Amino acid sequence: MPFASVLRAVQKTVPWAARSGTAWSTPPVAEQDQAVSNWCWLATTASVDAHYGGTVSQCQLAHLLLSQTGCCLSPSSAACNQTGDVEKALKTAGRHRSTSSLAGSPPHLAALQTALGSGEPPVGQVTFTGGGNHDVLLAACGVDPTGTAVVQVGDPAPLFNPTYLIWSQAHRYRGGVSWTHVCWTRR
Repeated sequence: MPFASVLRAVQKTVPWAARSGTAWSTPPVAEQDQAVSNWCWLATTASVDAHYGGTVSQCQLAHLLLSQTGCCLSPSSAACNQTGDVEKALKTAGRHRSTSSLAGSPPHLAALQTALGSGEPPVGQVTFTGGGNHDVLLAACGVDPTGTAVVQVGDPAPLFNPTYLIWSQAHRYRGGVSWTHVCWTRR
């Protein structure tokens, strides 16, 4: 999704959002804001790397993956502000374990709980109903006061970070998405 349209969006209370008072089973993993409009894949990768104690930045990843040298000085340049493959970025940072195709449905809650319980936050990719891919950090699992399973999504688009989803309604995230794949990460 173009960054400019994200900034013009209006945040709303929606029925699929978790209620306040959610008990998280693990501390949420922090998601960085993407530095420029097309860097969700780089922000999420840098966030995973930072979680594991690494120091790679979004622009350093851009240099490596886009074969550029000026992305730290001019990240919004046409050469640097590019979309890319989060799986390849995670591999470059040394944080990729495996990738699972999802065929539209979100990852299974039990798999998320296992990964997060091991301290290994997964990265999900969604395709918006209106088009465009977006990478997000699946940052924490919990249960809201009604006993409903919820997931904290670290969204690198600042307006949506973090988002708390009732997981059975994850397909309704940001107006409707198809979950394409999940990357499992490693230390």
